[in-house]
Amino acid sequence: MATVRGMREPWWLREKDRLLVAVDAGIAVLMAVPAVMGVLDPMDLRTFHGWFLVTGLLVALSYSLPMSLRRRWPRAIYVVVLAATVVADVIEVSSGASAAAAWVLYIVARDRARRESLVWLGAGAGSIGLILVASRIQLHAEPNPYGQAQAGLGLLLFGLAWVVGYMARRHKEMVDAVAAEARRRDRVEARLHLAREVHDVVAHNLSVITVKAGVALHVAGRRPEEAVDTLRVIERTGRTALAEVRQLVETLRNDVPAAAGLAGLPELVESAAEAGVTVTVERDLPPLPPGLEASVFRIVQEAVTNTVKHAAPARCRVTIGHDERHVRIEAVDDGDARRAPLPGGHGLIGVRERVEAYGGVFTAGPVGTGGPGERGWRLAASLPYQEVR
Repeated sequence: MATVRGMREPWWLREKDRLLVAVDAGIAVLMAVPAVMGVLDPMDLRTFHGWFLVTGLLVALSYSLPMSLRRRWPRAIYVVVLAATVVADVIEVSSGASAAAAWVLYIVARDRARRESLVWLGAGAGSIGLILVASRIQLHAEPNPYGQAQAGLGLLLFGLAWVVGYMARRHKEMVDAVAAEARRRDRVEARLHLAREVHDVVAHNLSVITVKAGVALHVAGRRPEEAVDTLRVIERTGRTALAEVRQLVETLRNDVPAAAGLAGLPELVESAAEAGVTVTVERDLPPLPPGLEASVFRIVQEAVTNTVKHAAPARCRVTIGHDERHVRIEAVDDGDARRAPLPGGHGLIGVRERVEAYGGVFTAGPVGTGGPGERGWRLAASLPYQEVR
């Protein structure tokens, strides 16, 4: 089912958000009850009457009930609760108003950037200062120890709320950074895997095509029949490469295991023969896990491709064996031992990465010293494995 990027369900339809809003609504009700009861206290009803009583009830509800929406509109709710807190303290109906404002400040500090959240913390501290000034005016500049203690407690609550919210934000940022790095590594590994697979699938067939194309150009004028046969080999090899690329794309698209395995060895030998390389394979293997079997085939394929690229016509002997803990692959040809890497070549690099991914050992180089006139190139790999039973 297609989805539009950036479109999200409304918050009231998301189960997690509905649960959080329900929790906040319950907390808001629990805060509203003592706030309203404080206004309706029989001792206070002697002075709280008429419009003053209505104002007290509205203020009590203004700093408690908006708590239910603190996650949805934290800054707006913070402003409302702060204003209600100041009025509540001035008319002396405060019952946990500072705690309510601090609780909203936690959400602001958690969700907003540090500089902005510090501004909102300053607004909270400013509201405390405003309450102290109003208290001094009411008492005709006489100190109010109880009010000062309440102000100190309010400042402490604001500070704690900001610190906890900021630490929660930092923790989330670190978790997100770790997750982003993991996704980046996954993408890099996926690209490397794709590059290896594309190289392994295409490189051998392109090497055969390149060699045969050179042969066709060489004999086209003198032996046209042989040139036609060579072109048929090129066509068949190209079709094989195209089919393998399509299979690889389908494998990656559907996220299913690749089909490449040791069953493809006869076709590999035949393809190499068409490029002038005689390959003999000695194989003594138990059943292998599919991924390991595919890697063994790719390593052999790259060894043969290396011979086709650098040494054709030549002979190549491939030995695939095992002991109790390792699969061992060795490919030795009798081509020129001096082999300069082709520009842009990544074949042996890909083999090394594939072997090291299994914790194995890989070597490649001349059989002898690699001096002038020497012949022979050896590729060897050892891969740990557990026998499939």
